[in-house]
Amino acid sequence: MTAPLPSEIVQRLGWDGKIARVETVPAGMSGSVVSKVVFHDDASMAVKRLPSTATIDRVRQCHRVMSLARKRGCLLVPNVHALVVEGGHVYEVTQWMDGSPLAADAEVSAIMQGVHAIARFHTAVGDQQTIVKPSPGIIERVRILADSKGFLPRLSHANSIAGSFANASASVNDAANANANANANCNADVHNATNCIVNEERGFLSDQPEFASVFLSAVSLLSENWEAQRQRLSRRLLPWSNRPMNLQWVVRDIHRDHLLFDDACDSPDLPEDGSSGSKILGPRVSGLIDFDAVRVDCVWLDYARWVGSFTETRSRADELWEALAADWRTQSLSTDRHLLSNDWLDLTRTLQEVAVWISLKNWVVWVQEQRRFPCGLAVVASRMHRLTRQAADLIA
Repeated sequence: MTAPLPSEIVQRLGWDGKIARVETVPAGMSGSVVSKVVFHDDASMAVKRLPSTATIDRVRQCHRVMSLARKRGCLLVPNVHALVVEGGHVYEVTQWMDGSPLAADAEVSAIMQGVHAIARFHTAVGDQQTIVKPSPGIIERVRILADSKGFLPRLSHANSIAGSFANASASVNDAANANANANANCNADVHNATNCIVNEERGFLSDQPEFASVFLSAVSLLSENWEAQRQRLSRRLLPWSNRPMNLQWVVRDIHRDHLLFDDACDSPDLPEDGSSGSKILGPRVSGLIDFDAVRVDCVWLDYARWVGSFTETRSRADELWEALAADWRTQSLSTDRHLLSNDWLDLTRTLQEVAVWISLKNWVVWVQEQRRFPCGLAVVASRMHRLTRQAADLIA
């Protein structure tokens, strides 16, 4: 998809006459709009228009962490070029990172390469005198579980909401016909503009009958299991909320789409210190993107988020956690003296399970609140379907 950048942004960055094309990246969940700017000399930049909730101070904090990582040798992190405020929006300009996310059924060896890349980032931004105290992220998850004790009554309106989704397509078709008749005498430009709006809305709503089914499956699973799972996970996570551990800068939102891989095969995985590396087969990590959620917390949040992106079934999860444990013994992913190997593995698995159930609950709540999703309902349906399967497998 090709779309122009605001002319004010182009002028302020000194890009007049230098741009060959601008490609808009498909929308994600955050509301950011990312564009790939390709110049006539084939160089590329990423321009991200951040959500309206973004503040300059917060974005600058994220950029300081990114710059620190690169300064200390983690070149998987994109270089920050500029920060521009224009038209009430904050625009972030960074190096474009080539590569693609791994597939959900990627080889374990490739997923472990992702673990090593995350560990490389942790090493780069970690300080010698690490903060030692309980994890804010764990405390927050314990609070969410406690506050969700009365969540189930909120599902009472789910059937009526699902019905509104199921009937939406017919309503939109009626609206499209009405608009066509009403604008029959308009000039061509106005008529075409109206049709574009209606067609965009029809595209957004056309998959709603299928979405209603996905939504009701999630509601059914939560209705039958939420309270028992909430109590179980609270018991497992609560002891960790008071336990001191090493805290440092972590990515937090490091899921499958935010770690990119190239297609290099049988190529050396060269460490960034210039020393010789070991041979690897298959894709290789090429970039780490999206640092909007960076905070000071425990590194286990990142490993749970990353590995959890691939745990489609319980058997798959067991395979990946075993691989992570074996990797920890040989690579020393953390030197946290406050945690033993069995401890951190139990914590990481618990964090991943908590994330599945809380995420599923959140999506149901957001749908009931009738939020508008920039990525479209097809993407939301896919996410909810995956979470529902994962949650069901955890209690099977």
